[in-house]
Amino acid sequence: MTKQQGKEPAVWQLVNVVIKPKWLELAIDFAIGLGSSAAVETPSGFQVAFPGAESDAAEALGALKSYLLGIGTGAEVSTMPVVERDWNANWKAFFKPTQIGDRLWVIPEWENPDLLGDAIVIRIRPAMAFGTGTHETTQLCMEFLETVMKGGESVLDIGAGSGILGITALKLGAQSVLGVEIDAAAAENFHENAELNGVSDGITLQITPEPMLDSVFEVGVANMIQSRLEAALPYYHDAVKPGGTVILSGVLAKDDTSFRAFLDEKLPWRIVDARTKNEWIGYQCIVE
Repeated sequence: MTKQQGKEPAVWQLVNVVIKPKWLELAIDFAIGLGSSAAVETPSGFQVAFPGAESDAAEALGALKSYLLGIGTGAEVSTMPVVERDWNANWKAFFKPTQIGDRLWVIPEWENPDLLGDAIVIRIRPAMAFGTGTHETTQLCMEFLETVMKGGESVLDIGAGSGILGITALKLGAQSVLGVEIDAAAAENFHENAELNGVSDGITLQITPEPMLDSVFEVGVANMIQSRLEAALPYYHDAVKPGGTVILSGVLAKDDTSFRAFLDEKLPWRIVDARTKNEWIGYQCIVE
């Protein structure tokens, strides 16, 4: 990530968690809910990072340790301060080319694997707090996009982060993408990835807690943990036209019933397909 000349890199608290596989997804979900927007799975567990000095992250770190102890995971937790450039370099040990669906491949920018001729490549430059396609919820959204996109659609990417889902939509033939994000820190990585994939002309980003939309879209996609989905999605009640498609993920499969109840009560989006990947569930909805 490019830094302004003379600007000190941000300090984060890197948390390394050694944990049994059966507890991995639950623990990652809890950590993300505490304010860590990205997680890196490791051979022995996972790593997350919380912004700020140790004193700034103390509450989140304490809550994570208490949670892991309380559910009896037997996890080992260690922390150390890192600067952003060191965290980004850490991705190289774990971020490898990944096939998603039939034709989609997420490729780190430094890799050049030999792929079949019909492969659709999304290149990603990893950043501290934004998605790389390694998480199941991102993959579920990408799989639905591969099924849904026919070409020429306008697409709304809610909680755009790294831009990976909007970039995927454009690579699958979308005419245009609007990304909406509340975290201004996402902008640099979002635009870097759009440029890396040659789609900058088709994608724009709006940084705002409340969307300002001047048109309706044919496809909407949102990948956030359930609490954030339920807080954000009512703002997008009329953002996708009737008959359009909304793709959602970020919900644990065990919470399927409660999330369906939320959609039934708050939004005119009828679930027509649901898929699971490990502990996570994703939805394809039609707007009524």
